[in-house]
Amino acid sequence: MATNSPNTRVVIGAAAITLLALAWWATAPAPVPDAQHATAEIGDKTGEADPASSMAPSRREDRRPAIDTLTKDEEAVSYLREQFGGTIENKRTQIKALEKLLAYLMKAYPDDWQARLQALLEQAFPGMGDQLFAQFRNMTAYNEWLAANRGELNQMTAAEKRDALRDARFRFFGADAAEIFEETLRNERIYDAMDAIKESDAPVHEKLDTYLGAIKEAYGEQAPEFLERRQTELMTGFLTLPSVQDDLHALSAEARQRQLDDVRAAMGLDDAARGRWRDLDAERDAAWQTGERYMTERDEITRTTSGDEQTHRLQELRTRIFGADAETIHQEEDAGFFRFGHRRVYGKE
Repeated sequence: MATNSPNTRVVIGAAAITLLALAWWATAPAPVPDAQHATAEIGDKTGEADPASSMAPSRREDRRPAIDTLTKDEEAVSYLREQFGGTIENKRTQIKALEKLLAYLMKAYPDDWQARLQALLEQAFPGMGDQLFAQFRNMTAYNEWLAANRGELNQMTAAEKRDALRDARFRFFGADAAEIFEETLRNERIYDAMDAIKESDAPVHEKLDTYLGAIKEAYGEQAPEFLERRQTELMTGFLTLPSVQDDLHALSAEARQRQLDDVRAAMGLDDAARGRWRDLDAERDAAWQTGERYMTERDEITRTTSGDEQTHRLQELRTRIFGADAETIHQEEDAGFFRFGHRRVYGKE
């Protein structure tokens, strides 16, 4: 893949580059975001204010001629020290600090922000100006590479894209990439395990061991907290894997319920929570039994009738099966959506 020469103004555009929320994108078929619109790839939210609003002067202050650039810069420097000074040696913190400062500079000095960057970095973090400016250049080159290779990346499978992004991160950031992209790299281990499960013929409990093992390997001592925090998301991610769904569809209703309960227990759900899930499963089972009966009768009507007779009989069928929800079902079908026209995803619907 090609690497363009640095062109900071083109790459960064009118808003600060943020580097760190590509974990989801690495596994999804969505288009690569433009570098100037990339969002942060640090997994957890910092809870900090928007950089442009937290560091830049207000509109009222902008209109006051008395406020000078020195005052504005001092406020920005003070903010950076307060927010990031305690952990500025951390490589992820450095990227966060750079993103905040870039947002401020581009708003306050749209014509010459680049010329001010290194001096303000040194002022905010004495003795680290050169190091942080080098990190800025790495960040710029990486985002420029993303923009230049957008089309090629979009043609890759999720696994190929993850590999390409991993290689690029270490190529542009060196050993710092492990710290900067720590959360992303952890998540990618889980995605790699999910890819392996997709190709596996092992029973569900072995697939689950693979999945949970990847989480424990990625998060170590933090794995229980990670599982608890993202319990439903992780559980749904596992259950909706096609190979897991194949296994669930092959089971009897009773065996399937036991298997779902085992998965939920392994994910850390207590007895009360699993009981609520069982109640929801029962409601879904009843709805799908009704829906499958409807689709069978509907197919027979559409196969054997046409015109006004077909329209009338379908309306009667919807009313008989769905009652008050008949019109909603009708509108969905007019829009091309058939609620029960696909293979059911157990554990999700």
